[in-house]
Amino acid sequence: MFCHLHNHTEYSILDGFGTAKQYIARAKELNQKYIAITDHGSIDGILKFQREAVKQEIIPILGCEAYIVKDSRIKQKGDDRGHITLLIKNQNGFENLCKMLTYANLEGFYYRPRIDYDLLYDNCEGLIILTGCSESFIAKDG
Repeated sequence: MFCHLHNHTEYSILDGFGTAKQYIARAKELNQKYIAITDHGSIDGILKFQREAVKQEIIPILGCEAYIVKDSRIKQKGDDRGHITLLIKNQNGFENLCKMLTYANLEGFYYRPRIDYDLLYDNCEGLIILTGCSESFIAKDG
């Protein structure tokens, strides 16, 4: 069984390919049972995505692709920002992701909402961590 775990909707500015409705219609067309939403630095679209998936009898996997740096308190040009995909496993994971994204937008923001490894370590319970894309934190030096 194949499942897309890394999709950006219209809520990923300049990186989203389609709408929740379009993604889910295509998944339905391909007889897929699951599909994920992992927009950049935001979970703004997950409710819309979840409602449409349930309506179309597809199981939604909710998450986010976060921007991660070594220390989000340091705000300087040329920071070594990588990407990390976080999937919500349960209610605790949802709450932890909300905590991190709140921090990322209020405290860690520097051009993008950023988290750091300490914040992730302290709030990773209930989340599944994926490396994601070519901009992954794994692909970065160090």
